Amino acid sequence: MTHVITAAERHCHPIIIDVQPCQPAPLPPNRRAIMTVGATQPRSRIAYEDLPTCPTRDALAEMGVTVPESRPLTSFAQWADACRAHMADVIGSPPIYETYATARGGLQLFGKQVWLSADGTGISGFLMDSLDGSLAYQHGVGTESSMFCANGIMACDHIERVPHTRFGVEHLGDMLRDTCLDAADKSAALQDLLNGWKATDVGHDLFFALLGVLSHRGYITSTIANAARRYWAQLNPPQDGATHHVTLGEDLLDQQSGFSLSSAYQAISGALHGVHPTKATRSMGGVKGVFEAVGAQGGAIRGIPKLDLSVRESRHTARA
Repeated sequence: MTHVITAAERHCHPIIIDVQPCQPAPLPPNRRAIMTVGATQPRSRIAYEDLPTCPTRDALAEMGVTVPESRPLTSFAQWADACRAHMADVIGSPPIYETYATARGGLQLFGKQVWLSADGTGISGFLMDSLDGSLAYQHGVGTESSMFCANGIMACDHIERVPHTRFGVEHLGDMLRDTCLDAADKSAALQDLLNGWKATDVGHDLFFALLGVLSHRGYITSTIANAARRYWAQLNPPQDGATHHVTLGEDLLDQQSGFSLSSAYQAISGALHGVHPTKATRSMGGVKGVFEAVGAQGGAIRGIPKLDLSVRESRHTARA
């Protein structure tokens, strides 16, 4: 069932959408795919039916969160329902799975809803929200091929946000139409990009050089870089005979191994699941931008442009 505002949530402001509601999807069958970006602790990853209800203003005040009367309260399930309905309307089918994570004691939400298009391409909707106003309503569209699903990471594109104001809530449907309308085209373009990277050779030296560039620009931390090195060693063992504890399944090894830019991207994106929620968009966008520049130059690391990783304000809420 799609979300119905219960008696305990009648204080919530409605999110108005002009498309048909869509049934929620279950958690993904692959445990690795449950790793929503930003879910740094397993207990914080939840299914749709386990999304926390929206507290009243008084209950939030008892938690130390002051919500002014001018800011409408909406529940996480309402936002998830709206995002799912708009994506399903554009793609023409329900999602195949969805998974969520909470942070800040349940005050922040991060979610991933995944569809399968007619040509077999995976399409993801990435959503964010908060009860305390620390995060605006945000929605983005990206690809979710089998290798991304296994990594539990998503290449996200066209991210927009709407503030938690009455005017903003009234225009959430407009923002969702913008982000979802070209979902299939953007997903196909991203998949083509990944397939093209398979033709670019990457050896151990270039992989470690890429880690250096990403670290220098602040897109990954030393912890993420170390995790990426371990992942790369599992995919492409060094020739010195060193052994590594392999945690990836045989199917994943077959899909992702190979000395290519695509394999290098899998190793680094696979390590990004530990990135804190507030930094996830910047990290993913930075990694993707650097790889695009290197891929365009056939594997050369030079002239990588400065990247604009800001999240766009929805054009519908310029006055919000």
